[in-house]
Amino acid sequence: MNKCDKSEYQLFDSMIRFIKNGVLLLREPH
Repeated sequence: MNKCDKSEYQLFDSMIRFIKNGVLLLREPH
């Protein structure tokens, strides 16, 4: 795997984690 592909994968993974955290926060009752 190229460095470019790996950096893109890391960015994509971080975005997915950020979205999942946002969804969990929205789902939790305040």
